Amino acid sequence: EKKEFELLKEKVEEQKNNPAPLDEPVECKICYMEYNCCSEVYQLSECGHSYCFDCITSYLNLLIIEGRVLDLSCPHPECKKELPESDIYVLVDQKHWTKYQKFSILATLKTEPIKWCPTPDCDTFVRGGSAEDPVLTCPKCKNEFCWICGEYAHQGVKCGSEAMQLSDRKNKSIETATAQYKEWYETNKHNVKPCPKCTSPIEKDSGCNHMTCTNCQHQYCWLCLNPYLPGHYADAEYPDCYDRQYYSPYAMNDYTPPPRRRHRRLKMAKKVTLYAAAFTVGAPFLLIGGAVFLCVKLHKYRKNRAYRT
Repeated sequence: EKKEFELLKEKVEEQKNNPAPLDEPVECKICYMEYNCCSEVYQLSECGHSYCFDCITSYLNLLIIEGRVLDLSCPHPECKKELPESDIYVLVDQKHWTKYQKFSILATLKTEPIKWCPTPDCDTFVRGGSAEDPVLTCPKCKNEFCWICGEYAHQGVKCGSEAMQLSDRKNKSIETATAQYKEWYETNKHNVKPCPKCTSPIEKDSGCNHMTCTNCQHQYCWLCLNPYLPGHYADAEYPDCYDRQYYSPYAMNDYTPPPRRRHRRLKMAKKVTLYAAAFTVGAPFLLIGGAVFLCVKLHKYRKNRAYRT
């Protein structure tokens, strides 16, 4: 499969390097510009819609960065066919392709019954396990853990005591995390709101008020929390949001200017004033003294010359 992707990518690169005119101009449905050269547009393999390379690549990169790998479909208004991985591989660079693969795995795992390895810093999932055969082995760190309670494997010991210890640790961790979250929320309460759909806390520090929840992919308006639809910020039905796509009511209130260093400025001003006064008073004396010095030197020179002759 990877070889097929590589061949397709080489073919597209060859198409870019050897431009040829198209039979008819192609309009990109993202930027609505017309293109006359095959090296400027890419045709999707499933639906056949064509887009300029810049627009379709930026579209895919944005969705991948936001983790919305399940929304990778044709952006045409009348077409929502899912994009094949071959098109994604050809259009994005290696960094975004790696992110796409990682997010795809995580999205798939949300629908499967799996267990995560309890070893710190080991983000590995394990399939399988049952009440009759509860011991699972992590394929990465090789540690064994219990399928029932999630603790390290404890053959010959009931899950009760182990589960109780694990529960105590989890409760303490939850209490600590809750206290830290409340403290953080109090200092950032103007920038944190729950998602209207899944109630996951979302922080917004800048940018557009059109929000997308990374947990449930729900799109909504940060100001009114209503579902987002195209033209929301130009709709008179939402007066609080009208023409406020990038509006942030707390942006200026939260800004604290740095303290002014007055003493340094005053000290510098005093120095400048002192130097200016010294120059003003001393300049005439320097000019007069210089003229006298030159006259004395010239008189001595003429006197010595007259004496020699």
